[in-house]
Amino acid sequence: MARPPWVFVRDLSPDEATRLRRVSRQSKVFALRQRAQIVLASDSKVAFPQIAQVLQTVENQVRRVITGFNADGMDSLHLPTGGGHPRRIDDDTREVIRGIALARPCDLGEPGTRWSLPRLRRYLLRRKVLRSISKEHLRRLLNKMGITAQRTRTWKWSNDPLHEQKKQWVLGAYKAAEAGTLDGVLVSASTSADRSRSNPIRGGAGSALNGPAASGPPTSGPKGCAS
Repeated sequence: MARPPWVFVRDLSPDEATRLRRVSRQSKVFALRQRAQIVLASDSKVAFPQIAQVLQTVENQVRRVITGFNADGMDSLHLPTGGGHPRRIDDDTREVIRGIALARPCDLGEPGTRWSLPRLRRYLLRRKVLRSISKEHLRRLLNKMGITAQRTRTWKWSNDPLHEQKKQWVLGAYKAAEAGTLDGVLVSASTSADRSRSNPIRGGAGSALNGPAASGPPTSGPKGCAS
């Protein structure tokens, strides 16, 4: 019984045969080189099983290559390539993560005023924004958004209810003395403790997430959000 015509590749033109031989010998892409070899072997009337055995592939692959070449010619050798594994995190979810990362935890019912990577990851999983994500994956995702983990600074303020009024009076007196408009003599006898009450004391803290424009002078947060 004669084999169906699709078992073998159609007759090759001289140009196709030349290009296939060049690809089968010189191409640096293994899959492309193998497809060209399959077509050339089929053109020599070699059957599917023998081609698969010689090229160490499966018969279905040989059949797909020959059928594709018969339909599309040389273009069938260059299969379209995808962009890898489809993204598990779509654009809408990324925007939700961005909004949470740039918000203060206390505004979302969480303690503190700054996120750390572990805390943000736990929050996203607990709120079911994501089903799973590693800390390193979350770090890379935030970096692409321009959100990086930076070392935070805490500020300690005087608990004197008249602190602001006294500070402005002292600063105004110094400015008047420098300008020569002070009516009287300015005597400074402040100690290190007094200076600490007039100016905020900077302290260290852990790492926190800051956006691209998250900088500026220290400000006192709303009640219940102080760090």
